[in-house]
Amino acid sequence: MRNKVLLNFILLWLLTVLAVSPVWSGVGKHGKIMVEDSTWDFGYVPIDYKLIHIYKIKNEGDGDLHITKMIPNCDCTIAISSDTLIKPDSAIDIKIVFDTKNYYGQNNRMVTVHSDDPENPIIDLEYSSNIGLFPKFFLVEPRSLFFLRGHASKTVKLSNLSDNDLEFTLETEPDSFFSLDKASGKLESKKDVTIEVIPSDNLNKGTFHSSFRVKFNAEPEPVLITVPVKIVRY
Repeated sequence: MRNKVLLNFILLWLLTVLAVSPVWSGVGKHGKIMVEDSTWDFGYVPIDYKLIHIYKIKNEGDGDLHITKMIPNCDCTIAISSDTLIKPDSAIDIKIVFDTKNYYGQNNRMVTVHSDDPENPIIDLEYSSNIGLFPKFFLVEPRSLFFLRGHASKTVKLSNLSDNDLEFTLETEPDSFFSLDKASGKLESKKDVTIEVIPSDNLNKGTFHSSFRVKFNAEPEPVLITVPVKIVRY
């Protein structure tokens, strides 16, 4: 009888230890994927350039989240993840490199991201563009930038040919290899404004692709133009 009571006590103790151990405490926990903004509009873009955008992927679950694969829906895009493991309350970046070569006009693409989120294992990162066409009343000149080693900076002219004054904003990616001397401003009707683009001075040898987006806050809706930036260091 005493042996049976002792055995029951030992079994109860073992069950208690297992219940609070790190291995068993993780049972039932899982990651939960969330995207801050799953869509991006490059707006008007030139032909035969590489455009960059970074999506922020978060884990709002109570367990680890694993990115298992990323599948672009065309050969025009490469998807790069900063990591495949996302801890709870953490985030990673998924960078897309979109090559506009061989495309023209309105273009809608996506990258499908697979994870081990049991409730939402598949999400789509969508992006759109208008390739080779540009608006009549809002100009960005030049339409792309190319930096060699001796180029300390270059200027881009924004022109408002409309009858209305407006504001503009400039949007860069988190890993841009350059800086802009303005982030926003006002642009009067029939006027221009010049911004300066400055490459980073600590780049290693190689070719670096990036881009920034110009947003003209026109009515009835904003006009978007993306400027590709290529920097070569040797």
